[in-house]
Amino acid sequence: MLILQGVATAGLLSRRRRRAAAKTLGVLGAVMCGGYPVEKSIRQAWQGNSPGRSIMPLTAAATGRAAVVAELGRCGVGLG
Repeated sequence: MLILQGVATAGLLSRRRRRAAAKTLGVLGAVMCGGYPVEKSIRQAWQGNSPGRSIMPLTAAATGRAAVVAELGRCGVGLG
């Protein structure tokens, strides 16, 4: 997933592949939004059953950022 994100992010810098790169990042963001709650450690952190208190805010922020990426990719913001 990281390689695909890197390639799509680099694609945002090119003029020819910008729209496809934005759509790819949007799909990846949507997949990550669904993927976070599936992971057992994330669910435990959200329920307060995690040994580290810093995990819950980090995972909530990561899920929120994935949602923003999904929305920006869907809208194609800034692609003119």
